[in-house]
Amino acid sequence: MPWLYTAGNYDGTVTVYFEAVLSSSAGTATLELYDSASTSVVQITTTSTTPVRVRSADVFSSLVDGRSYRIRLKSTGTADTATLYAARLIITQNGTISKTETVYTFGGTNTTTSTSYIDDLRKTLYYYDSSKFNGTVSMYFEAFLSNQSASQTAYAQLADEAGNAVASSEVSYLGSADTYARSAAISLTTATAYKVQIKSSTTSNARFRAARLIIVQTGTPTLTEKYFQIKSSLVTTNDTQVVRNSFIYWDDDEWDVASKVTLHEAWADAATADTAYTDLNDGSTDINTVGVTSNVPGRAVSGDLEATLVDNSTLDAQIRNSDASDSTFLSSGLRVQVTITGGAGSASESPSLSPSSSVSPSESASTSPSPSVGSASESPSQSPSLSPSSSISPSESPSVSPSSSLSPSSSVSPSTAASITYVNNQGQSYAPLGSTSPITISVDIGTRTNGLLVLEITYYSPNDQAASSVTYGGTSLSQAVRRSYEFTTGGFMATEIWYLTNPSNGANDLVIAHAQSGTNTYAYYLASWYDNALQTQATVLDNVNSGEGTTDPSVNVVPTEDNELVVSIYLSQSNAVLTVGSGESLINNASWGMASTGGSYDIQTTAETQSMDWTGTDDYWCESVASFRPASSTTSASASISPSASFSPSSSVSPSVSPSLSPSASESPSLSPS
Repeated sequence: MPWLYTAGNYDGTVTVYFEAVLSSSAGTATLELYDSASTSVVQITTTSTTPVRVRSADVFSSLVDGRSYRIRLKSTGTADTATLYAARLIITQNGTISKTETVYTFGGTNTTTSTSYIDDLRKTLYYYDSSKFNGTVSMYFEAFLSNQSASQTAYAQLADEAGNAVASSEVSYLGSADTYARSAAISLTTATAYKVQIKSSTTSNARFRAARLIIVQTGTPTLTEKYFQIKSSLVTTNDTQVVRNSFIYWDDDEWDVASKVTLHEAWADAATADTAYTDLNDGSTDINTVGVTSNVPGRAVSGDLEATLVDNSTLDAQIRNSDASDSTFLSSGLRVQVTITGGAGSASESPSLSPSSSVSPSESASTSPSPSVGSASESPSQSPSLSPSSSISPSESPSVSPSSSLSPSSSVSPSTAASITYVNNQGQSYAPLGSTSPITISVDIGTRTNGLLVLEITYYSPNDQAASSVTYGGTSLSQAVRRSYEFTTGGFMATEIWYLTNPSNGANDLVIAHAQSGTNTYAYYLASWYDNALQTQATVLDNVNSGEGTTDPSVNVVPTEDNELVVSIYLSQSNAVLTVGSGESLINNASWGMASTGGSYDIQTTAETQSMDWTGTDDYWCESVASFRPASSTTSASASISPSASFSPSSSVSPSVSPSLSPSASESPSLSPS
């Protein structure tokens, strides 16, 4: 199952490692991490004939915001079989941390012909405890779906153990390709276990690859919980201990926090009068054992293992039953509950990328039935051929007076704040963009006082078009956020926000260079300018977020200071422009006849979660949002922050892996997703 990278969900000093457990019967097993633009990030290899954990160097600088990441496996030689047991990304944050993301993967490839919701056969469950998360918490459910027929719809939702659906968690996909879908924001009830349910619109097979719960924390959280998934698979066994070969590497040095508690957790369904045991093993010794006696899916949790775990050790889950009867094991992992002092520290997360799969060179490179980590796709309601360019006239709107505020331990007296004020805008549409790069647009911003220029861009393209650089009057703009959404095979929509403080007064050239040819690309460039913004390019940007979906666009952002400017840009396959949300002001918009786009803004008085919404015809959409600090920003005060706390959440990118392999490689996946 692909993992979507959202840069706005991480801060501090971020490092990212690609890690997998591999083996090769002969020759070399190669696992590649690549993105939704088919760009290779890194390859890791092994010649070991037994399962071995392999980790890359830091790949953070190669990740692109808004792209999804997948894996593909290949072997060498005609007699070689490469086997993948697990893959994940390890994301480590160090320094002052004001936002982070936690990923929990519900495993399992399976199908259903039921037209009513049934439990995912893998029965992976997640236990939610709200006391382990603070700050502003936003949660989303996502799934990887496909269908036997292009005319049917696959559905997935999150539900509690009693089968009660979580509101707004349902995701769906019409079409036969493998497709990733994410829900709107959802709410969970504390001390409750959750599972995945699936259904089909017809009696033909709907395919469910895997699903995830995404928990995003902003607002400088001091409590978080990270989950290291060791195994997520349906396994039935008797009393013989079974080794799972999906081990993780425990590096205690990756955690520099005020305190942490590490728990071993397992879910199982024991045979009647039996106990299903899961042993946490370091390769030679059972460190901890938990047992489930329930004959319905039950949870067992250890006490704190902080004094037991050995630094730089390899951990695996081994399973057994109390007698010769069969018990079913569902998942196991480590829950790491972290306290960060004052938002400073170091921590890490691990999204899990892969199920176990084998590749032998005698078969063909890519197989659709197994969980493909190739590009996700959906059937769009319209194709990316749009009607001619529209040109937009500027509009103006009122200003709001902010007040000043200071950061936590600073001792600076605030001065009266001048408000950020919206001045004007200029929109330019291209349908299509054509092959010219860069393009030049003359923009006259007049005479500004503590000026801020914001450029919002949308691309509707067959090749994931992007702006590679932007200048105004010869000075480079910085990119705040980018969101790319592959809504169908060969169909991309992208939203970007760029900005520049103290832009040159008067009329100057806005020059946008592109990453690739703009043939058949439809583009919209919306420049807007403001007075009384913070004049430090490195710190004027506060927070960003982005999202995608199939209903009405809506993305939240959480400014950390009073009086901030919040801007948004959306792109939708709706053939009519959408209506801006309540309390927001429209900057400008455009329609190409088969898609529409527009920007909005809001100037807050008090820092609080801001939802940037659009309403109208439901269709595929993506949206980017950013907030900017006022001239009296508290970042100019000298703040004293407690030492860096590091939470090293093992971010496990568990896209079900059905590697799209090189011609000589073949795949015979034995899937037991991590």
